[in-house]
Amino acid sequence: VGRSLFGSDLSGDAARITAATLSGLEVVIARARVPLTPPRWLPTPANRKLQRARANLDAAVAGILAERSRSGPGAGYMLDLLIAARDDRGVGLTPQEIRDEIVTFIVAGHETVASALAWAWLLLAQNPDMQERIAEEARLAQPWSRASIVNLPVTRAVFDETMRLYPPAWVITRSAKDADALPCGVSIPAGALVIISPYLLHRHPAVWPEPEHFQPDRFLTAYDRDGFIPFGAGPRLCIGRDFAYVEGVLMLAMLAQAFRVTPTTGRLPWADPQVTIRPHGGAPVRIERR
Repeated sequence: VGRSLFGSDLSGDAARITAATLSGLEVVIARARVPLTPPRWLPTPANRKLQRARANLDAAVAGILAERSRSGPGAGYMLDLLIAARDDRGVGLTPQEIRDEIVTFIVAGHETVASALAWAWLLLAQNPDMQERIAEEARLAQPWSRASIVNLPVTRAVFDETMRLYPPAWVITRSAKDADALPCGVSIPAGALVIISPYLLHRHPAVWPEPEHFQPDRFLTAYDRDGFIPFGAGPRLCIGRDFAYVEGVLMLAMLAQAFRVTPTTGRLPWADPQVTIRPHGGAPVRIERR
């Protein structure tokens, strides 16, 4: 994410950024689950925790901007597009708006794909035949490049099936601009908050045969695209969808070619619905080199 979007190497700060992201998101989720929260200026433990998380993310952003200042504009990095952007009146983004965009992409760009990959390896550990199929596909798809994804249809199917069962964005919210009504007769007033759950839709038996079973081959044939929305749909489709596919599919293929994973238990961890849907307690598997 750092190199591709900002032209910066964030690997040295990865542990700090990840910890800050997880810490901040824990507070955000806790606040979303209660009707009343203390004002942000009050020094509660949660507020202090969020302030520390923000300070660490702000430090990461400052490092990105300082590196960009030293090196000059990059070759079409997203950061350069943000800095150069102007509206119809010639007004650009403020430093705070640029900071907010960078933090959003740092958080959304690693938390979501990391969640999907964790579940993918848990599922592949339970399905060794599928694991061998993508390892063989990876062997034939080299040399690696962004274009390699077209030669990895089975790996892409594994990634899609993982996101069907465990979509990182397990709920999507939309605000209704105008009054509307669903075909089933339910009215939606203007201004209503509409909450859609891809997790429930992706497991609905009317849309997916044997919805609880891990069957990547279903994505190698025709399927109901309206019933698969891990990145949302419509004009507000997730801007990172294609980036996530390149990241997720290539990482699955490269790792499957190099390693074999086996389960440590006979059952999958339960799904923990935080900002993304995570495996509770992590993703324990045994890893060995091929």
